Amino acid sequence: MKKKKVKSNNDKLLIGLIAGAVLGFLIYYSLNVFADFSKTIFIVFVAIAILIAIILLVFTWFRGAIIRKFFGKDIEFSTVINDTQETLNLISEKAAEQLPIEEDQKQKLIEFAPKIINYLLWSNFRNWGLRIFTSFVLGLGGIVTTILFLNQNKLFEIQNKRIDQQTHLAEASRRSSQIFIMGEVLGQLNQELILNRSDTLSNTLVGRIISLSRAMKPYRYLNNDSLISKPLSPERGQFLISLVESKIDSSFFTKRIIRFCDFQYSDLNNANLSEADLWNINLQYSDLRLTNFWKADLTHAYLMNADLRKASLREARLINANFANSDLTGANLSDADLYQSDFTNVLSLDSVEVDRTDWLIYIRDSLQLKGSHKLFNDYRVDSVPYNPDADFKKIILVKKNRRE
Repeated sequence: MKKKKVKSNNDKLLIGLIAGAVLGFLIYYSLNVFADFSKTIFIVFVAIAILIAIILLVFTWFRGAIIRKFFGKDIEFSTVINDTQETLNLISEKAAEQLPIEEDQKQKLIEFAPKIINYLLWSNFRNWGLRIFTSFVLGLGGIVTTILFLNQNKLFEIQNKRIDQQTHLAEASRRSSQIFIMGEVLGQLNQELILNRSDTLSNTLVGRIISLSRAMKPYRYLNNDSLISKPLSPERGQFLISLVESKIDSSFFTKRIIRFCDFQYSDLNNANLSEADLWNINLQYSDLRLTNFWKADLTHAYLMNADLRKASLREARLINANFANSDLTGANLSDADLYQSDFTNVLSLDSVEVDRTDWLIYIRDSLQLKGSHKLFNDYRVDSVPYNPDADFKKIILVKKNRRE
């Protein structure tokens, strides 16, 4: 028969340390998950602790009745130790009498046997208590160490995030100095428009406008205490709005300025560009989505031949906007108001994000979108995972394969 292997104290201590580390990990992440419910959880734990204390008090107070109920007799706890000692003495005397030894040796055995038994019982109890206490201390140490380690990692992440924010903010501060240059250019523009009745500008000023639009590079800035997900240029957005509102001659504006300016990554949240003449404009990766309950307004805007690849037009007001021959590859048109807009001969709607699976039918039958019949024939609505780890879907437009 094989002997059962007994775990050593070191194994037990190691188990206690590992259990403490695991418990510390669970405590740390549970605190993060339930941070919003910390007050409720605290009240629940206090209530449970009070309930346990009441149960223990009841058991202690009525222990006599409980023991009598289950064991049929009372136990006087004050005499348990004395009774135990007397029992040990009696057992020692009876055992010594049965041994074939001399009388003086029997007396010594009767005298020392209870002491030895008491010592063995007490030493075992003491060792058991020390092991429990040591395991508890090691477990507590594992909990504290794990929490401190994870918290340190979290602090490092926050620190790295703050360093990243400071780096981007320094860059944003440097680039925001271009606002002063923009003010000078707009001041010069205003003077020339006052002096020139044809609403055109000098070649020198046109060159400054084009170079300034290209110098206003996109960057990430803080929004609600966190950096925006993709770089944008608020300066380009402000510059474009200012140029549109300057009422430069429409033909001159589109041929000499818009055509050569760079307005990619423009931050145009909530911008009012209604009836704006934006032929050939480059608004790649620009952001015209809804924020702060206001919608970017491009009602009756002329966006023919515009480059709107990867632009966000989410929930924008695009009523009667003209997108003829424009490129909207990868743009976001979710919840955009496209009533009676013109999509005649649009270059591409590949991977355009929309908000409904019947979008092609909806724009054809309900929105009276110009060019929608051709779109219905050339495209289909499909859904793909937003990312490999996500369960939800993103609705996109995918161009049909060409028929051979």
